[in-house]
Parts: sequence; structure tokens; C-alpha cells
Amino acid sequence: HEMLFFLGMRLTGSPDQGAIVGQMLGGAMGFFAALALARMTGGLAGRTAGLVAAAAFYTWPAVTLYSGMPYVELPLLFYGTLALWGVLWAWRRKRTAPRGPRWIVLAGIAAGLAMGVKYTAALLVAVPLAAWLVVLAVAARRGWKEGARRAAVFVGVAFLAFLPWMARNWVNTRNPVYPLLYKVFGSSNWDAQKDARWTQAHSPKDRSPANFAKQLNEVFFFGEH
Repeated sequence: HEMLFFLGMRLTGSPDQGAIVGQMLGGAMGFFAALALARMTGGLAGRTAGLVAAAAFYTWPAVTLYSGMPYVELPLLFYGTLALWGVLWAWRRKRTAPRGPRWIVLAGIAAGLAMGVKYTAALLVAVPLAAWLVVLAVAARRGWKEGARRAAVFVGVAFLAFLPWMARNWVNTRNPVYPLLYKVFGSSNWDAQKDARWTQAHSPKDRSPANFAKQLNEVFFFGEH
């Protein structure tokens, strides 16, 4: 998402005007996510259900707030929805089974783009959907080997879609997943002190169930910190 702001600044030649372009593109991602949710849900439960799901998502206050902030959540939700949509449609019904691999490829591309937006998409999007492909194959009596084959295609395509971001990181920092795994790859503009501060700032201080519930409230209802 930061690259959208950078692109806007390069195209306009102005940090202020470029930031506005980035905000518009980021806000559009929320709208596109709502459209994708409407189509995906509508195909499963009917048009009315799709419209209700899209309306519930788009009226969530976070969509409005994130549309004007340099955060990655809206692009992540958009690409994550596309990835889920692709996996669902790969096994939706028998007559679409011949087109299943195409949907898996599309889902993999979306998952890779989601990881390019935010690394946590690997755990929130890619890994669960890959596992789900195996479960769906077993449930459809195709066998776990077929599920593993489809999951491998999904993961492989996701990696290829994620590869340009990794290449960009390597060129600029010599670490393909910068700033993660500093102890493994090192970095040209990162050091042990910065890594320690980053790890401390991004590690949960309180892992109790009560704090987890509090954080959920802050995310979904913007409760007080």
C-alpha cells in the first residue's frame, strides 16, 4: 500500500498531491472488496445475501477510517477475499470442476498479492486456504493426494505472485522479507539494535484471553486502548 502513495507522489511530483492519489487508490480497495464479497456471497447464498454481506462490510467504520489512512488493511481484505473466492469456486459444484485449476491459479495470484501487501497474509490467507483445498478434496472424495496437488499449485502460484516484492526487497536491502529474518539474511540498512527494537514493538506484551478479547473489541468496534 505504501507503494501506491509513492506511485502517486512520482506521478504528480508532489508529496501532498501524491498522498491524495494514494488515499483514493486505497479507498477504492475497500469498495472493490465489498463488490467481491457481494459476488462471492451472492453466488453461494443468493443475491440478497450478497448485498447484505457487502453492505455490512462497507458500513463497518474501519472501512471509512482506513480509506484515509496509509494502512494496508483494505488491500489485504480485497486480495484475501479474491483468494477465498477462487478456492470456493474451484469446488463449488460438479459442472465447474473442469475449471477448478483455473480458479486455484487465480486464488494463488490473489494470495501472493495479499502477502505482498502484508506478510501476515501468509498465515491469515495462504496457509489456511492451502489446507482448506486438501480438506475440500477429501470431503469431495477426490483423495488427499489430489488435494495436496491442488494445494501445491496454489502455494506455487502464490509464491510467484509474491516474488516481485521479494526481489524488490533483495535489491534494496539484501533481505527478501525485509525487515523479517534479519538473523538469517542480514540487511544493508538494518542492524541488530533496530531488529531488537522492531521485535519488541511488534511482539504481544500480554497473551492472556482477556487481553485478546480487548484487542478484538479495539479492532472491530474501535474501543479505547
